[in-house]
Parts: sequence; structure tokens; C-alpha cells
Amino acid sequence: MSEVLNKVILENPGKEEAVFSTLVNEWLESISNEVRDSTFMEYKRVANRFIIPELGNIRISQITVETTRRFIIHLESLENSYYHRPLSSNSIKHIYTILKQILKYGNQRKYFPVFGVIYKFSSNITQEGRCFPENDILKLTDFLTQTMTPRKYGVIVCIYTGIRIGELCALKWKDFDLSKGIMHIRKTVKRIEAPQSSDKKYQLVLGFPKTDTSYRDIPIPHHLLEQLTRLHATIISDDCFFLNGKSDIFVDPRSYQRSFERWLHQCELPPINFHSLRHSFASRCLQSGCDIKTLSELLGHSNPTITLKMYVHTTMEQKRKAVERLIPENL
Repeated sequence: MSEVLNKVILENPGKEEAVFSTLVNEWLESISNEVRDSTFMEYKRVANRFIIPELGNIRISQITVETTRRFIIHLESLENSYYHRPLSSNSIKHIYTILKQILKYGNQRKYFPVFGVIYKFSSNITQEGRCFPENDILKLTDFLTQTMTPRKYGVIVCIYTGIRIGELCALKWKDFDLSKGIMHIRKTVKRIEAPQSSDKKYQLVLGFPKTDTSYRDIPIPHHLLEQLTRLHATIISDDCFFLNGKSDIFVDPRSYQRSFERWLHQCELPPINFHSLRHSFASRCLQSGCDIKTLSELLGHSNPTITLKMYVHTTMEQKRKAVERLIPENL
């Protein structure tokens, strides 16, 4: 044990005996009133599902860079229980980011000194998501428009606006200003922890968007506007939800993801997460000449850096065009 750690333990007797789950739960309690309910529920889910089962019984003084490295390797071997395939790189990065927050809190509370895992540990995992090839988008849109329903057309709305699946499920017809060609994003469907009196672990609620910048107005492309106008003529009330035409119940995002995967299968396209539509939208906007500030506002990000880091992907063709521009004048 290092001299620094010995000093911390002497100043904080008993903490060297505490197990890591103690620190995790203390951190969760410390942030419970500082973050949105949906965010807190997500942090708690990750802690209980991934971090505590693997690290919870380890003494805090034994958490090291090597411990964290083994934890990341363990995550890479796990399966996503919902999609029945390995955890995506984004999911692993998300879990690791939460773990770093816990470790930083432990350092601030003098459970242990600053050590490499907080600032130096670097995983090869990136935030880069998967994009739809243009041919697959055309094939999918052709299929979805053969038997036009709002539920199917929701996929096309996301392809050309980049909205999140929770935002799509929360859309009501009154959120479309068809006369001005604008779509208002004001709500999202989110999964939160159910009350203790309930026999369910979680419940779906219609709540506020992910962040303040997620409140936004998105121009509706002309080709979408024409079809939305036709669909609007068939509804009973503007207070109905867009996807199902009901005013008292919205579509569960997980149910919609399953529908999406079924449509992909029917098109003989490879399975892909619904959120990849958002990645594709961002990349296609940039390829068409959209500036990063405008794209950031369309996606509802707090700043363009997030857009660049998470949603911008370059193709080999783009890279080839970039290097071909550097032709010497004397050649």
C-alpha cells in the first residue's frame, strides 16, 4: 500500500475496510437531487446491473487501474439482455464514464487519493456509432411507404429529422405546425423507477426532453410535409399521438424498436439499433454541406463539440476527396 494511501486511511479510519458498493451507493445518494429523475434512474440501473455485481465486494483500497482494466474486459464479454448480442462500444463507454464519476467522487471524499484510473486510464472504445448506407435507407423507405401508416412513417420522420426514439413516441399531431412546416419537440417518453408500492421495477412516463437544448423547432422537409398532410387528414384530433392515433396512451419505445427490427428483417437488411438513424442523419447533413452549428441545434445538443464527437462519421470516399484536393500547382 502506498504512503499516500496509508495517509488517507489514517485520516479517514474505517474507509479502507469499506467495499466499493458503499462508495457507489453514497455517490448515487449525493447526486439524487442534482440530476433529472430519468438520469438518476439510468445511473442507478448501470450501477446495479454492471458496476456493483463486478466490483461491489472489492475493498475500496484495492480498486486500481488493473481492476478497472479487467472490468472493461468483463464488459466486452457480456451480452445485451434486450437485444441478445454483445454490449455495443457505446454502452461500454457509457458504463465506464459513470464508473469514472464514482471514482472521482471517492477521491473528493478522500476514500483514496487520485490515481491513474481517473485521469490516465484510456480505453480504445469510441463513441462512433453505426450509420445506414444510402442504399439501405432507400430500400427501407420504399418498403415503409408501400402500406403507409403513421407508425411506419415515424421511421422516415426520424431518418430526415434526426429526432430520438423517445421524442418520436411523445409526438402528438399538435406538435406539427403543418401550415408553417415546423415540428416542435417538447416532450419525450422515458423509463423511470416505479414507486415502491408498485409491483413493477420501472414505468413509462411522458416527460421533459433530455436537456434544455432538446427543446427545439425542426423544419419539416417538403417531401415529409406533403405526406404528413395526407396522414393528418385521417386523424380524429390533434391531441392524438402521432404513432398510434390515440390520445390516452403512447407507444413504448422498446415496442417501437422491435417493430423497427421486424421491418428491417422484412427488407432483408441487417439488424441495427434505432438510434443509428440519428447517426446517419447527422453524417448525411454534413455531407450535404450543413454547418456543424446548425446540425448541433437540429439534434438538440448543448454545443457543437458533442455533435462532432458522437455523431460525425466520415466515409472512405470523403477521405479520398479530401486528399485529392491537395494537388500541387506544378503537377
